[in-house]
Amino acid sequence: MSRFLLNMLMIFCLFSCTNLNEQKIESIVKHWVGHKIVYPSGIVFTNVYGDTIIRNDSIKNYYTIINYVDSMGCVSCDLNMGAWKNFISLIDSLSHRKVLFQFVFQPYRVNEIMLILRREQFTCPIYIDQDCFFDRENHFPRDKQFCTFLLNSENEVLAIGNPIHNPKIKELYLKIIQGKPIGEEKDAIKTQVAVPETSFTFGNFDWQEEQTHDFEVKNVGHELLVIQDVTTSCGCITVDYPKEPVRPGSTAVVKVTYKADQQEYFNKTVTVYGNAEQFPLSLHVSGNAKQLTIDDN
Repeated sequence: MSRFLLNMLMIFCLFSCTNLNEQKIESIVKHWVGHKIVYPSGIVFTNVYGDTIIRNDSIKNYYTIINYVDSMGCVSCDLNMGAWKNFISLIDSLSHRKVLFQFVFQPYRVNEIMLILRREQFTCPIYIDQDCFFDRENHFPRDKQFCTFLLNSENEVLAIGNPIHNPKIKELYLKIIQGKPIGEEKDAIKTQVAVPETSFTFGNFDWQEEQTHDFEVKNVGHELLVIQDVTTSCGCITVDYPKEPVRPGSTAVVKVTYKADQQEYFNKTVTVYGNAEQFPLSLHVSGNAKQLTIDDN
C-alpha cells in the first residue's frame, strides 16, 4: 500500500468516530482513492432558489469537493452549515476560488433542507438526487464519514472523508489543494489529561432557551497541553475552548452550548483533538428540549 493510503488509513483509524474496523476502512479507502465519480447525464446543479448554476469556463477549477448528504436523519446535524461555510471561506482564500464545492442531497426532507440552506444564505451548487440516480451510478458508502470526496479536474478521487467532522481530513485536503508534501509526521510531544466527567444531561428545559455546560480537562502530565481542534456532531452545538497552551497542573474549560432548532430529545457528541494521550476525547451532552408546562415546574 502507498504511503498516502497508509496515512489516510491512520487518519480514519485514530481520529474518526466510525465503528468500522481497520480492514473495512482500508477496503473503502483503497476502493475510492483514484476512483472516478460519475455525474449522471442531464443533472443540473442549482442554487437554493432553483436558479441553474452554469460554470464560468474562464475559471479553471483544479479541484472539486463534493459532499453526498444522507438526509434521513437529523438534517441540521448532517449539514452543519456553519462549519461548512467557514471551511469554504478558508479554501476560497487559499485557492483563489479554484475549488468548486458541490452538495448532493438524497430526496428526503427536501423542504427542511431548503429552509436551512436559505436561512444560512448558502450559495454553493446543490442537487437533489430525487430518483437516487447519483447514488446508483456511484454506490456511495453508507457511512457518512466516507461520503465527501476531493476530486481532481478529471473527477478522480484524490482523498475521501468529511473535513468538517475530522480535522486531520481537513488538514489533508488543505495540503493537497496547496500542493504541500504529504508524508508521515513526527510524533508530537504528548501529555496526560484527567477529565472528571465526559457526559452531562440538561434534563427537561424550554426548547427556546440556550443551554451551556463546562467540561474540565486538567493537564496532569509534564508537557504543555494544546487543544488543536474541536468538532461537533450537530450544527446546534457550539464550543469555546482555550486557544493558548495549558500548563501542567492547570485546567482547560471546554464550554459546550446547545441551542435547539425544535422540540426534541437529543444526545450530541463533541470531539476534542490535541496532544494528550487520551485524545481524541469524546464529550456528550443530552437532554429534552420541549415546551414546558406547569407540571414541569
